[in-house]
This record gives sequence, structure tokens and C-alpha cells, in this order.
Amino acid sequence: MASGERAVGVNGADYGFLYTERHKGSPVAAAYPRDGVVLIFSPTAITSFPPHPNAVRLFTDFVFTREIQQILADAEGLYVANPDVIYPADRPKLSELKVLVVDPEEIDRRADEVKKRFADLFGV
Repeated sequence: MASGERAVGVNGADYGFLYTERHKGSPVAAAYPRDGVVLIFSPTAITSFPPHPNAVRLFTDFVFTREIQQILADAEGLYVANPDVIYPADRPKLSELKVLVVDPEEIDRRADEVKKRFADLFGV
């Protein structure tokens, strides 16, 4: 899409590549379905027995500071956990999007059906 090879693309996320390409001047835009969007979480965790537990805790605390969370929102267009982050003006406010609650068991149960429907609709 960014190179003009395709007119449309379907992706579950308007962050990272699409967001940065738009800021480089690529003629791409995102559409947010009115019936809802799914938030894609990227969890951070500390294992039970890390070799350097204090370093892991310090790094995790660092990642969740307002400063680092703001960098992620500005550079990648990510929605982040820190409530004090101010999002770029070209990002929809999370409160403006209808966020769907996803049941992991339903996703697992319907995976094959959804993949088939996607292939039928988009020819892949």
C-alpha cells in the first residue's frame, strides 16, 4: 500500500508501520469500523526467577514512565497504559473508538471459520 502497489490493505492495527508511513508522506489512511475495534495488547511481565530481579523491576518501571510511554505514543502511534500520555492530534482518542471485548475461547473456536471468510472476501 505504501508503495502504491495495492489500493487497500486489511490489518488489525493502525500503529507502527502504517502510522510511520503516513508521517513520511505515504498516501495511506486508516478506517475504524463503527461496529468496533479490537485493542491488541503487548504485555510486559517479569518471570518468576529472573537472573537479575532488581534490573528487571527497574526496566519495567522505566518502560511505564510517562516519558517512555509518551515516546511510544508519539513515535509509533501506540495506545499505552499510562493515563497521563497525550496522544498526537492525528490519532483518534481511545474514548472515541468503540472497543470490542474479545473472548479468547471464542477466538480459538472460530479461528478456522474467520480465516476462511477472510480468504473468501479478499482472495488470499
